[in-house]
Amino acid sequence: MEQDFLQEPEADYLKGFNEGYLLREQMPQFAETVARSLENVSSDRANGFKAGSKQYEMEREQVLRIPWLEPDKNGYDEIIPEQDMNKDDIAPDKE
Repeated sequence: MEQDFLQEPEADYLKGFNEGYLLREQMPQFAETVARSLENVSSDRANGFKAGSKQYEMEREQVLRIPWLEPDKNGYDEIIPEQDMNKDDIAPDKE
């Protein structure tokens, strides 16, 4: 049963995948145009090209994502400090 999941991809699919990945890396606008033109094509090479292009974009988004710039999931960004105290309320240090 495990052998069903560990199949080697077809040579045409693998070639298309590599082409899509590398083309998206080197010439992103052209790769996008080619991927859009292959939307209705269902050959192994075309499917591989689309998958490779999509894979590069997913990896690129992960690299470009900076965790500390994302909105905080716990809502700590929405905490407003209290304005009860001002600088006149603080007593000077006496030595």
